[in-house]
Amino acid sequence: MIAYLQGKILHSDGERLILLTATGIGYEIFYKGLVAPQTDKEFYIYSVYREDSQELFGFDEIEDRQLFVQLIQVRGVGPKSAYTLLVNLGRNRIIDAILFDQKNVLKEAPGIGPKAAAQIILDLKDKMAKGAPAKKQITRSKTSSSEVPASTNVDFISDAIMAGAALGLKEGDVMELARQLMKNKEYQNSEELVRDILKRSN
Repeated sequence: MIAYLQGKILHSDGERLILLTATGIGYEIFYKGLVAPQTDKEFYIYSVYREDSQELFGFDEIEDRQLFVQLIQVRGVGPKSAYTLLVNLGRNRIIDAILFDQKNVLKEAPGIGPKAAAQIILDLKDKMAKGAPAKKQITRSKTSSSEVPASTNVDFISDAIMAGAALGLKEGDVMELARQLMKNKEYQNSEELVRDILKRSN
């Protein structure tokens, strides 16, 4: 399976592009967004093989590819629907929508109806809420050593789950409290959220 490609853009129309690699082979890749010809660019790739064709989906970040793989494992969500979802909403918005049962947010993406939105939340909610390593793998963006990535709701929830576990709280209880609190208040850091959860759980 092709997982990564690097080369020069020969053509881009906003839906697909042709990438010429150093070996002289040109690959057609599904990629939303225009890229200027002759631009040097790299992509993380997910390959979809069918009997009579092969489709390549391109991503700028490995974390987007990882979320794409999770989305296409949901019943009723195909590669093109999953890709459209990522392009229209972005990785962090999708994760937040899953964690907070926001079906209407997922339905903003073309091709995602009520049933698909509900199935995505049902299948992926528990996976998104699992501990810090998985969360970091999904939400961390590419940054230089001098940059600090912005925290997201999923970061706060994962930190709260770990803090709650250390104090003997159940993961499900922490998740429910976090969702209730974050619907009514915008938190600036996870410590503030953890403090409010502990107050509510006492």
